[in-house]
Amino acid sequence: MNSDIEKHCRQEIKELLKKGLIRSSQSSWSCSAFYVINNAEKERGVPRLVINYKPLNKAMKWINILSPTKRIYSRNFRSP
Repeated sequence: MNSDIEKHCRQEIKELLKKGLIRSSQSSWSCSAFYVINNAEKERGVPRLVINYKPLNKAMKWINILSPTKRIYSRNFRSP
């Protein structure tokens, strides 16, 4: 990564931290982020921030919450 792109990435991270959209974390549930520069980003001249949610998705597979059925909705939201 050249110095101009690295400077842009550091600036973007500072802005995201300042806005509260991201935060530093040591949690086992946190997801890593990285920048990619593919053809579209080369044309724009700006790398794209990508968040890797694969580990989180893998950990969440065991949580299987059943969605309510139509019957439950109709019973709970019936008009008087």
